[in-house]
Amino acid sequence: MEPHLNLTHILLWELLPEALAIAASAVYLSATKGMAPKGFPIGSFRVRVLSFVGLLACILSGIGAFPEVMSVILVLAEPFELLAVVLFGTLIFRPTLISRSKLRVYLSAAVALSGLCAMLFMWNTLRLLTHGVR
Repeated sequence: MEPHLNLTHILLWELLPEALAIAASAVYLSATKGMAPKGFPIGSFRVRVLSFVGLLACILSGIGAFPEVMSVILVLAEPFELLAVVLFGTLIFRPTLISRSKLRVYLSAAVALSGLCAMLFMWNTLRLLTHGVR
């Protein structure tokens, strides 16, 4: 028995936040790889844009994973993502705080974890769709 087409389209449409979270995570991680080393100023506009992208990645990943916690990884990732959301919100208004290297490492790890969780959630959902909805 094949899955109902309307149900398949609805489920694929619901995966849009996860797809955007994965894209935002990839953009954030690739842009922070080129951050200036110590002693060089980092542009406040760049920090604000990257903070907004990181905030978007964490929020969109949490939107999809929060209602249906499917694994232990998602449960462990939520506190890191929530703290990262607060830190990204702070960085939007105070971009000079990015000069702390531990903060940059934590935020990069949180964004990578949110992208990984979004990929896991999306993979599980697509796997369920390919095996048929009953």
